[in-house]
Amino acid sequence: MVAHEPHLAFFADECGNEFHKILIDQAWDFLVPGGAVYIEADEYQKPAIEALLKDTKWTYEFWEDQYGQVRFPVLRKII
Repeated sequence: MVAHEPHLAFFADECGNEFHKILIDQAWDFLVPGGAVYIEADEYQKPAIEALLKDTKWTYEFWEDQYGQVRFPVLRKII
């Protein structure tokens, strides 16, 4: 059992957006129409995530956390 986040969770490639890119590129194929992917990110990652989403099929929005920080990109498969 792991008692903490793995090293890779904190030090992903592509300035911490490695797994965001994987989800953006691959999750579409696993969702039914109307499905959604909820991602956790830091506020400073928003511009990079928006760049990854440019020219994709995703409809998306960014939700704030309880402190008013942009924290959750929400990707929706709307067709």
